[in-house]
Amino acid sequence: MTRTLTLSIDAFSLALGDRTSSRFAQGGYERILGETGTTEYSLFGNAISDGSLFEAKFVWTIQTYLGVEQWRVLWAIFARAERHRRNQEDSRIYLSDTIQHYVEDEIAPTRQAAGPITTIAGGGIAYPAVFAVRMFEPKAEETGSLQYRYLARFVLKELDRVVA
Repeated sequence: MTRTLTLSIDAFSLALGDRTSSRFAQGGYERILGETGTTEYSLFGNAISDGSLFEAKFVWTIQTYLGVEQWRVLWAIFARAERHRRNQEDSRIYLSDTIQHYVEDEIAPTRQAAGPITTIAGGGIAYPAVFAVRMFEPKAEETGSLQYRYLARFVLKELDRVVA
């Protein structure tokens, strides 16, 4: 399977990664969980953990080399989502992440799969998933390259689950 991130909203779609017209910069793909809470210790050394009562959301930090047309499509995706948000319409950008599989400790997927589901030891599953995200701070720096004119940087934050 091709290892890509595909962003889409309305008629706009852009694939980033392997076998596309873009390539990630060194360390240009990072997916982490947002805030999951903290652990403090009592006077007697007992662990006291806190955190949100809802599932932590993912955050992607992306740096990728793009051609002129790919940068324009990326900006159009951002602009369309922001216009929908300002008009109080559905502003979700759909992200298919086939680079890092989503892992669950159950046997039934809770998100829409973007590829085959694999069973893991202990009864869990792993699969490429589709996420609803919002894009923040898209920036481009000119590289001087004819093939990859821009180094684009942006952040994606998960909004909610996309279910099948």
